[in-house]
Amino acid sequence: MKCLKCNIPLDNPRYNTKYCKDCRKIVDKIQKKESKLRNKTKISDYGKKRYNKYKDKFKTYSLNYGINNREIINKKAREHYHLNKDKMGKFLKLYRTNNKDKIKIRNQAYRNKNREKLKQMNKENYLQNKYTYYIKSKEYRSRPEVKARIKSQSKLPHIKAYKKLSNRNYRLKNKEVIKITNQKYRKENKLKLNAYFKYRFHFDENYRIKFLIKNRFKFILRKYILTGNILDSDKYNLDYKAIIEHLKPFPKDISKYHIDHIRPLCSFIFIKKDGTTDLEEVKEAFSPKNHQWLLAEDNLSKGGKYENSISL
Repeated sequence: MKCLKCNIPLDNPRYNTKYCKDCRKIVDKIQKKESKLRNKTKISDYGKKRYNKYKDKFKTYSLNYGINNREIINKKAREHYHLNKDKMGKFLKLYRTNNKDKIKIRNQAYRNKNREKLKQMNKENYLQNKYTYYIKSKEYRSRPEVKARIKSQSKLPHIKAYKKLSNRNYRLKNKEVIKITNQKYRKENKLKLNAYFKYRFHFDENYRIKFLIKNRFKFILRKYILTGNILDSDKYNLDYKAIIEHLKPFPKDISKYHIDHIRPLCSFIFIKKDGTTDLEEVKEAFSPKNHQWLLAEDNLSKGGKYENSISL
């Protein structure tokens, strides 16, 4: 008696045996597939009924199995993914395109439910891979098309406002950190800063005038506080007495305050086109009405900001 599939003589022909051992396995597989296709609805209904009946048992078993055999499951999943990478990629792409809204709702619900957990995970991940993120972002920002896009976006009013607000919030939250870093920088780069200020003093006439007048006024104010005497005005014809009178009464704890220029000195141009000093600009910049007492931290946070609506 021979096998119906491969025509090899059977070793031990039994009753109703038509195939050899190897062919029997192949035929059984084919028959099982065919029966599954024929009875698809019956099998699914039976499976659903059985699942609903033993729902809790199935859940606990699958949960325990997943916890106890996590490494094995992950390994198998990775192997399966690598073997069927193209096939799975196509399937997932198709699924995502057909179920965009469903995926969006599910992801949103998961994020809302696990907000703190995700926050912690992201934080840990960032701290572990801080340097790699920094290099990647640097490489990305160095691209010419990205540079151009960032430059154009930074001019948009809502981005300007957002940056302004975020910088302000950062400064308020990290006052001590900023103070320490600035002090450290000034200590480490003393020579560099001195060289920079010297260069500006000698070659930037606008800066030089501003520097000399400010220092002169500081000296006059100190002398007035100590002795009560006011020095005469200098070559710029500034009325220091009127400025001091305008600033009265002085604050009790004067060390916490700065004398602020309402319109910042950086907004004035003290040098004309012909190279001579513009005394009108100097007079306006150091007029009594342009001076006020301001808390040191407020003055530092104000910087060179100025509203044109202020009339001097």
